Amino acid sequence: MKRINSGILILLLGASLSNSQTPLEVIKDSNQKILDIYASHQDISREMEEAIFQIMDSVTDFNTISLRTIERFCRKMSEMECRELDRVFQELLRVSSIKKVGRYRAERFEYLGEDIDGTRALVKTIAYYEDDTYELDYHLELIDNAWKIVNYTADGVDTIRNYRKQFQKILRKESPAQLLTRLENKIQEFRNEESE
Repeated sequence: MKRINSGILILLLGASLSNSQTPLEVIKDSNQKILDIYASHQDISREMEEAIFQIMDSVTDFNTISLRTIERFCRKMSEMECRELDRVFQELLRVSSIKKVGRYRAERFEYLGEDIDGTRALVKTIAYYEDDTYELDYHLELIDNAWKIVNYTADGVDTIRNYRKQFQKILRKESPAQLLTRLENKIQEFRNEESE
């Protein structure tokens, strides 16, 4: 299988939940809503991106993804530096996920099932795009009586672990302020794509 950027997983995120949805139903419903948006739009417009973001945001706990990524680094930072890193990183997660959705569009999905263990669940899927297939695993937790995505794995690459490794490598040589600058520059890079 071809390796893919973890951003494709965001394709599978989605819409409003009812408390009765299983983790598998959350992912299936989300996928379908994203696919429906693509089917009704030929070009990726700002309106389309906003609609996709609303779907993604309703089932993704970006706060948890961020905190689980940065918590170990925050021990060596001031409280203000940690809050700023959390804010900027969550913004990067949101902006980059919308941009990556457009780049890594799946055409269809295969659902391999769900494994529920109390308040945690794993939904295994395969995304198909042209001649490629991608293993996409979603880690969900029951938060406020709704299943929310708190991490995802693309072809064996765990999103939280991957970001932790990147941040660790940067912070060995650079300051927290320099890491923030890198993240802010990446956000701007994604935003500049809108005007090209």
